[in-house]
Amino acid sequence: MTPLTATDETASGVEPLDRASELEALRAAVAGAAEGSGALVVLEGPAGIGKSRLISETAQSAAEGVRVRRARAIELERAFAFGA
Repeated sequence: MTPLTATDETASGVEPLDRASELEALRAAVAGAAEGSGALVVLEGPAGIGKSRLISETAQSAAEGVRVRRARAIELERAFAFGA
């Protein structure tokens, strides 16, 4: 499988603004996982900066046969033992 790059057209047809390096890193992690190299990616930041869009674009451009799992958390969960 050829690793995806930030220059590939995204599923929506429009790259998120100023996120080429982030998309490239996420797509490299997906490509590595498809080849047997596992990885954990933590994407965090303030509300409204495009985290969900980055994940959606990455998931939609993942190669067929790649299982995509999503999880969400809210800031209030940090107070719980497994919320960090």
